[in-house]
Amino acid sequence: MISCNKKTPGNDTIIIFAGAGAKTPLQRINQEFSKLYNIKIFNDFHGSGTLLHKIKSGVLPDIFIPAAAYWMEKCKKYQLIGKLIPIAAHIPVIVYNPKKIIIKQFHDLLKPSVSLALGKVGVAAIGNVSEKIFNLASIKKESLKITAYAYTVKQLLYYIKTGHANVSVVWKADALEEPTLKYVHIPKKYNLIETIQLGVLQKRYTANNIRKKNIDLYLRFIKTRGLKVFKNHGFTVLPL
Repeated sequence: MISCNKKTPGNDTIIIFAGAGAKTPLQRINQEFSKLYNIKIFNDFHGSGTLLHKIKSGVLPDIFIPAAAYWMEKCKKYQLIGKLIPIAAHIPVIVYNPKKIIIKQFHDLLKPSVSLALGKVGVAAIGNVSEKIFNLASIKKESLKITAYAYTVKQLLYYIKTGHANVSVVWKADALEEPTLKYVHIPKKYNLIETIQLGVLQKRYTANNIRKKNIDLYLRFIKTRGLKVFKNHGFTVLPL
């Protein structure tokens, strides 16, 4: 498996753009796939908005896996997506550093001792979702002590661990990866559970027979093995 670099991938390489929140399971899936089929994977893990901007500018992957359905819907408006596979639910939670602060419930975010790191709206899917959650809860940003913004959920977790902030809104599966941090659930009446979907870029899929065959192999691998990997990493897998 290879990561993004300056070399241009060939037709025998599958290019995947994916939200950073799904990086850990996808790395495992892609490593197993590459080893089994001897097919290279070219990964780009960033904020979903950043990846969509690349796609709109003409830098096309074979597969797009944003962190929220919102970004997939925007991509579909450009008539770029062919096959579409639901993968897992993305559940927002409140994560905190227990060495710095204790959070017992959602509205503890309003405490003066809270310093909040949030995903950047329009770039990170968790940023858009966080803003909607606050709106549903009638919490104005002016009432929150926001000390940092991040382009990916991984950056948010880094900020919490390093003290740039002590609380954030992240995906549950990412919070579970950090044993030094704790999290509390967001009340159902406010929370917005997102859907991770895998979309195939139709223009890339139909342009080359070798690429088409490799993408089909990858899609079958996602269905037979990949969903189990997502489940093992704390995601709620969706029925196909």
